[in-house]
Amino acid sequence: MNRKYDSNGKLRIPIVGKIAIPEGKVETESGSVIVEVAYCPNGHDLMSDTKVNGHKGINLIYSALNGSHDVSLILSPVVGKTDKVILSGEPFSDGEIIKILCPTCHVELDVLVTCECGAPVYIFYLDKQRRHQYGQSFCSRIECSKSSRFKFSQEVLADFIKDNCF
Repeated sequence: MNRKYDSNGKLRIPIVGKIAIPEGKVETESGSVIVEVAYCPNGHDLMSDTKVNGHKGINLIYSALNGSHDVSLILSPVVGKTDKVILSGEPFSDGEIIKILCPTCHVELDVLVTCECGAPVYIFYLDKQRRHQYGQSFCSRIECSKSSRFKFSQEVLADFIKDNCF
C-alpha cells in the first residue's frame, strides 16, 4: 500500500506529537507565546508598528464575502488573546463569515481546514516559505470561539484529524 495511506486505507497526515515553536519567529514571555513575524502567502510582512498587548500587532483586512465592505485591523500577536485595534471600517456582526486578506497585496490568506462551525480556518505563515507547520491559524466566523484567537497550525491539524477520524 502507498505510504500516503495506513493499513486500513486511511490518509496519513503527518503531525508531530509536540508543537515545534520555531526559533526566532516567536517569543515566550511570562508563559505567553508572542508572534514576532507573520507573512501572507505572497511573502508580504503582516507585522504592524501599532502595538496590541504591548507588542507589534498583526495587520489584516477582514472583508465581507460579497466584497461590500472591509475592515482594516491589527490583531494581538499574543497566541490565545483576542484583543484588536480597528484602523478603519465598521465591525462585522457576530456570526458573519469573512475573508481574510493581506493589507499589501489584498490576496486572500490560505485556508488550512474548515472549523467545526463550518467557516474556513485561515493561516498566516511565520516564514516566507509557506511552511504550514510554522503557521498560525484562526477561524473566520466572527465570535466563533476560535476566531481571532491564534493557534499553531499543528494544533489545528491535530484537532481536525482527531475530530474527523482520519
